[in-house]
Amino acid sequence: PSREPHAELCDVVATAPTSKFTCSLLFVHDLWVDGTTWRAAAGFLAHRGWRSHGLSWGAGPGSCPLNAGHALRELERLAASLPEPPVIIGHGAGARLALASENLAARAVVAIAPLVFLQATSRTLARRSRHDSFALLVSSARAAAPEDGRILVRECVAAPTSGGSDLIDDLRALSVAAAHSPRLVVVPREDRVCRPNDQRRLAEVAGAECVEVSGGHAVAHADGWDECAGVVHRWLVRRLGAELLALLDDEAVADDRRERE
Repeated sequence: PSREPHAELCDVVATAPTSKFTCSLLFVHDLWVDGTTWRAAAGFLAHRGWRSHGLSWGAGPGSCPLNAGHALRELERLAASLPEPPVIIGHGAGARLALASENLAARAVVAIAPLVFLQATSRTLARRSRHDSFALLVSSARAAAPEDGRILVRECVAAPTSGGSDLIDDLRALSVAAAHSPRLVVVPREDRVCRPNDQRRLAEVAGAECVEVSGGHAVAHADGWDECAGVVHRWLVRRLGAELLALLDDEAVADDRRERE
């Protein structure tokens, strides 16, 4: 039997009280973390009317696919299973997969700190990425229930570094697919895993808009996540149809009112 984990949809946040958009968001996480790391960003976006789903590899916290081909097929299968093509929001390896898919049913693709391989070796990238992910998991575990936190950190420590390195080698061979929907690449200025300049070059190759935010590689979940989520929301509202612009105008008025108060 295959040892490859099957991807599953998981809830990353309660459904938005009043959904304002016909499509939902599908979050795709980085290596050595799981869908729960999207909770803050997904909650932020739920309050703005977005329904959210997360991708989980179904093998416990910190699990990841064994090869990029299998991961691509599972991502495409899950996206196609939703009632409407979703907006794919990927981070790190998840962002790289979303940009590589030729058959992804998506209204738009947002790639946050995508893994790029222009300078570092696969093993170096795996070590850096695992270090950042482990630091994030330790921080998350402190806020979680004690047993949940211990399980999360223990599984991350047990995950073999060679597995991530092998998967990164696999990702290195992937080409960037032609764009069939709008794309955004979000570049953290202080990313120590992948150089910001390399991410900007990837955005050019992918035909994506590019925006920079403060923070490091884990910006989607760690310090700076709120700025990152705000940038993603505003870009989606602008790119997914003129009928959504009224929402952006309403939020601008509300922000101005809060500043005056």
